[in-house]
Amino acid sequence: PRTASILEVAQILTRECLNCVVIVDGAEFSILNAQLVYSRQNLKLSVGTATSTQQNLLYPVGIVTEDHIVRCCDLGLDLARTQATAVMSSPLLTVRPTDSMWTAHKIMQQYQAQRLVVVADTGELVGIVTQRGIF
Repeated sequence: PRTASILEVAQILTRECLNCVVIVDGAEFSILNAQLVYSRQNLKLSVGTATSTQQNLLYPVGIVTEDHIVRCCDLGLDLARTQATAVMSSPLLTVRPTDSMWTAHKIMQQYQAQRLVVVADTGELVGIVTQRGIF
């Protein structure tokens, strides 16, 4: 969520061997035993799986990459007190789940982007496409 600290984001990136994290509206979390536990409406999301009996939609609002973390360190920011919303890239470049990989590739080329966020027609987060994933 927007309220996550840069330190929390960095811990997720390190633990999960990721190079970016999508920042969302619609959830709050705490890190417990290598799981992300979303507290809004009792949604629990284990890494890689989503299970819920209620409609809990996560709406992407930004992205934090390894480069953002490095810049924060270079600037001497307090990673534990700086929120993701302060450093995330926004607005996002997005594609729909029904768009072709060719369309995604063309958008990445046009905007010199390394990743696109995949959103459903209603705007909720579906996933992410990276240059590596395309090839």
